[in-house]
Amino acid sequence: MTTEDATTHKTNTPHTPREVRALIAAGLALVAAGCLPAPSGGYAFYALLPYAASVVLVGLAGMVPLGLDLKRREAQRPSSERRVSLRARMLAAALAGGLATIGELVQLLLMGMSGTGSTPDMLACVLFALLCAGACACLIWAWKSGRS
Repeated sequence: MTTEDATTHKTNTPHTPREVRALIAAGLALVAAGCLPAPSGGYAFYALLPYAASVVLVGLAGMVPLGLDLKRREAQRPSSERRVSLRARMLAAALAGGLATIGELVQLLLMGMSGTGSTPDMLACVLFALLCAGACACLIWAWKSGRS
């Protein structure tokens, strides 16, 4: 690869290393949150649905830096349009992660007010909410810092 090819390749990528690191951190936080029994224990659909949406959207956003979503039609689009697609997916994943955090906090409040939640269940809820909020914060940080 010549110097000109390397420069062209570098400027045509629709992502920055900061965005890739944020996607990896958010994905790991969401996978760790998925290993907890917190939202599924109370059948809290208002926490599970946004969480599932956040996981799917982080996965879709992660496909952009890996180049897995580049079809023929997509490959012909300028990198600025692909960058908008990545940023939109990151923002949507952050919003879904925020909704999952709010849903889990609602479940925590309901468990505490009804007296049905044991201490381990409540700690799992808090940990789940913190992991979802961390994923949301990573995505928003990358989204804000990537604006041009």
